[in-house]
Formats: sequence, structure tokens, C-alpha cells
Amino acid sequence: MIRHGVLREIIERATARKRELLLRYLKQEGLLERADWALVDLGWRGTLQKALGLVLAKSGAGPPRG
Repeated sequence: MIRHGVLREIIERATARKRELLLRYLKQEGLLERADWALVDLGWRGTLQKALGLVLAKSGAGPPRG
């Protein structure tokens, strides 16, 4: 239900602005052009790193290192 359909469209519309803001911040800090940075995700499953990886992949940037 979430992968296809109306619910997915609603979620994507609701998060589009926040995603754009995140990408602008990462660009401002030079993190989209450089590969010499890493992320410390203190969670158990690396969900922050995975979520950031998805956003970066859609923007054409490489995945974050953790």
C-alpha cells in the first residue's frame, strides 16, 4: 500500500520540502561534492545512514560512509 498508490504520493508531497532543505544544507556545507566525510549513526541498525543514503542517491551523490 505504501510502495504504490495514493498514500505514497501523500508522503512524498509532505516530505519533498524537507528533503530539498536537507540537500541545500548538505550542498552549502560542501558534502555533495566531497567524499572525505563520514556519519556517526549511534542507532542499532544504521537507519539514519540508510535514510541519508536514499536522499543522496536520488540527488545523484554518493552514499554516506559511517
